[in-house]
Parts: sequence; structure tokens; C-alpha cells
Amino acid sequence: MNSKVKAPMSNLQSVGSPQRIIELKLPLPYLLTIMGTLAMLIVTMYFKGEKAAEEIVALRGDIRELRAELKAKDSTTNTIAGAMALLSFRVETAESDIRVLKQYELPRKTK
Repeated sequence: MNSKVKAPMSNLQSVGSPQRIIELKLPLPYLLTIMGTLAMLIVTMYFKGEKAAEEIVALRGDIRELRAELKAKDSTTNTIAGAMALLSFRVETAESDIRVLKQYELPRKTK
């Protein structure tokens, strides 16, 4: 004989009401602790994000200042390099003039 045993209908499968698969009951102190922790986490993250945004704005200002200083130093460096090239040219010209003058120098008489 083929007999199938049917389980009696439990209160979880009542007709017309949604099925409740997981029922979670937390004591009120636990629930308040979890909610308080989450609230503090959210508030902390908000203020840390705001502080980070302020630091980013300050860093942008510092970067602008550094770029301006770098441009000024670049122009100063270019000016100094030009002056050094001019001085190098003048020294070379003076040395060649000295060589030319030494070639035409009259011998000195010694006593």
C-alpha cells in the first residue's frame, strides 16, 4: 500500500496571511545599542568626510601657491642661466684677447 503521510498544516502556512520564514526578536536594550552604534557611525563618517573635503580645498590652495612659486623660480633660473652664458662668453672673449695680446707682446729687457 502506498500511504503518504501529510504533515498537518502549521500556523506558518495559514491561508490569506503572508508567510513568515524568519522571526527575529531582539530585546530592547540590544536594539537600542545597535541603533545608537549605527547612528554614531553615520555621524562620525559625515564629519570625517566634511573634514576631508576641507583638507582637500586647503591642499588645492597650497598647490596653486606652489605652482606660482615654481613659475617664479623657473623664470629666475632662466635669467641666471642667461647671465651665466653671457658671462661665459665674456670670459672666453677676454681670454682670447689676452692670448692675442701675448702673441704681439714685445720681449722685455732684463738687466
